[in-house]
Amino acid sequence: QAIESARRLGAMLPPDKMVVLTGACGGFPDALAAGFRSHGGHVVGFSPGSDLEDHIAGGSPVGNCDEMLFGFGGLIERQVALVRRASVVLALGGNVGTLSELCIAVKMRKPMVIVEGFPGIGPRFLGLLDQLDCYPPPRIRMVAAEDAASAVTVFAAASAQES
Repeated sequence: QAIESARRLGAMLPPDKMVVLTGACGGFPDALAAGFRSHGGHVVGFSPGSDLEDHIAGGSPVGNCDEMLFGFGGLIERQVALVRRASVVLALGGNVGTLSELCIAVKMRKPMVIVEGFPGIGPRFLGLLDQLDCYPPPRIRMVAAEDAASAVTVFAAASAQES
């Protein structure tokens, strides 16, 4: 059910206003990418592999990315490159990789949208931040899935004005 919710959310994102960047792995990001592409969206995958063969050998999907980027030198380097290029970081649940990307986003002062209703670290991240001293405070919005597309659009527009 959560995978289908991620796919529906991807289909709600406006393809004329954004490009989706993903870590090119399975699960929620792949489902979101599939939904986004189903409505004409463009998806760029930041692969954990050194090339396409390595990506596939690692069990990562290839069907929902229009472009694949390789050769970041390691998982952390890939996460830094992905977050650096993003205007807004969107988290749907997630695991240790998502936690790492959210922490990188805090350090890079990227706006973040965390979607409620998905299992994993996303919904718990605000609680972790409440226990830390972050300055300046990160720009984070916790939203229900049906509000996520509009929150991402608002944050992306705000980020574009800041650039």
